[in-house]
Amino acid sequence: MGVTSNIIEDRAARFNEATVYGWTVNSPHTLATTAERTKFPGFNSLVVTRGGSVTPEITSSQFEANSEFGWNSRFHFWIYPESDVDVTATISVLSPGTVSTSNVKQAKSGRWTLITVDGSEITSGARLRASVSMTGLTGVEKAWITRPVILNCNAVSKNVFAAEVWNRLPEYLKQSDAEQTEPNYPLLRFIEVVSTGQNELFNKWLSLVFDSDKGKSSTWQAEFADEPTLRWLGSLLGVRFQVPQASTSSWAVLEELIDVDLDGLPEWSEWESEGDTWSGIEGLSPGVEGTLELLRWQASTAYYGLFGGSKKAIIDSAKYLLTGTKTVNYFPRYLGDAWRIHLTTLASETEDASTPGTTSTAIIDMVTPALPAGFQVTHTSV
Repeated sequence: MGVTSNIIEDRAARFNEATVYGWTVNSPHTLATTAERTKFPGFNSLVVTRGGSVTPEITSSQFEANSEFGWNSRFHFWIYPESDVDVTATISVLSPGTVSTSNVKQAKSGRWTLITVDGSEITSGARLRASVSMTGLTGVEKAWITRPVILNCNAVSKNVFAAEVWNRLPEYLKQSDAEQTEPNYPLLRFIEVVSTGQNELFNKWLSLVFDSDKGKSSTWQAEFADEPTLRWLGSLLGVRFQVPQASTSSWAVLEELIDVDLDGLPEWSEWESEGDTWSGIEGLSPGVEGTLELLRWQASTAYYGLFGGSKKAIIDSAKYLLTGTKTVNYFPRYLGDAWRIHLTTLASETEDASTPGTTSTAIIDMVTPALPAGFQVTHTSV
């Protein structure tokens, strides 16, 4: 249970600005943002350069908790040092009172290491501060830090029903639940589990509602629908969906995200506390990238169903795979054959037929389901 609801401001978590925001380092060391070395797309790194014998310590600004009920805080980040270092991560609750919790872990040189520390229970409005110190750097060596997160370990995972039930409980039940350990918050966990079905039903109902502000509906408009809904919408227009097949998929991005040990095995333990990242992994499709967009196109045009067989359906199907001007020349009754249609496209705009005079099998496969019954199509790039 729990979601990555990062209370660190986005500017202080992504490091995508030219100057450092939300973090300071003790003298004589220096701090800067950089895209030179990072682990996650969309996130730059904070790089600390050793400037003297004093132990480098990076300290964050104060961040305010906004949970509606008491929660246990957790601070984690990734670090890449040039030498083996002992890293001390600390999360401090500054108000009410001051309570600090620290954890020490060794980070190996030349690789990313996840550092985690669990903080004390806090309530809404509390101020928190995170800090990182490291020993082991020498000379002017550097260490890179990315993706700092302070999260709520007990947050109800996007379950509005569970949150509503919890908020309606009398305070003595909430307090008693907060005092439990192994597991913590057992009543809240139970509420979340038993209300999952109701929450899914509620979210499905929300998808049926037309958003007048955004002008869209994920149920009635194919360009916003998910795959199960697309197949239902397509069935209304007789669409026979074509799904591309390939030997690789978007799962391949895991190779860029997961470190491996000396034996070549993935180090999944690094991700135990990275709730946000696990959500991203779960969302990866094992199918071919771009499949959802292709299905949306098929459902919205119905060229593989009710509106197939026309000249426009054939040309538009070929255009889907082209770049640039998407030029398609259409020749009916090709070579005197009444049942044959020939298409030409610009070689510079055709990915798998970039040499003039060659044939794109992808375009043939794309156009064939849109042909009138009994017709054949050929293709040449020019």
